[in-house]
Amino acid sequence: MAAGQYLAAYAQEQGWEPEDTELLLVWTPDVPVHKARADGATDGVRESFAIPDENIHDIPTEGLTDTLPN
Repeated sequence: MAAGQYLAAYAQEQGWEPEDTELLLVWTPDVPVHKARADGATDGVRESFAIPDENIHDIPTEGLTDTLPN
């Protein structure tokens, strides 16, 4: 949750509008703590930054060494 609170504060300091901001959550499904951290980060962001659900992107990977395209 602390990571999400930090991200929300950073976005606000930058003057970003929630509807113009995208949150990418990259995690590995076979590592249980990764999902918990992604969920906690999302909850932390939502506490004080009203990012729309459609701007939150859950990106599970197959392994820790996956390469994701930009």
